[in-house]
Amino acid sequence: MTLIISIIPKANSEINTKELEERVQPPHNNLFGVESWRYAVWGHDIIRRLGCPMLYSLRNSNIYAFDEDLDALRAELETIQAHSEEIASETGVGEPSAIRFRCDNALEMLQIVDTERSSVGIAID
Repeated sequence: MTLIISIIPKANSEINTKELEERVQPPHNNLFGVESWRYAVWGHDIIRRLGCPMLYSLRNSNIYAFDEDLDALRAELETIQAHSEEIASETGVGEPSAIRFRCDNALEMLQIVDTERSSVGIAID
């Protein structure tokens, strides 16, 4: 299994989220790491210590972010990128570049969501 980043509609929104997701340009995609990263990376204590509660919550649940939570998610992703060397070293999972690439995937999706923010949000599940 793989953790996937998706654009999801708000209640009562009739927007085509698949068309929005197709705007993600290669090399980026909708991948946020293999399922084991839910615990080994995103749910690792270093993520909590870095002040990233939303990403740390992947340990136990999926993320569904709308409105101001999108800004919080962006800030957490930027924090993870800035500390990718430390995270890779402490978790022993992957290279720092793999962690940064997963964050870039989410940030790319967030840029698209920003164009339709009144109608959509982000899911990581």
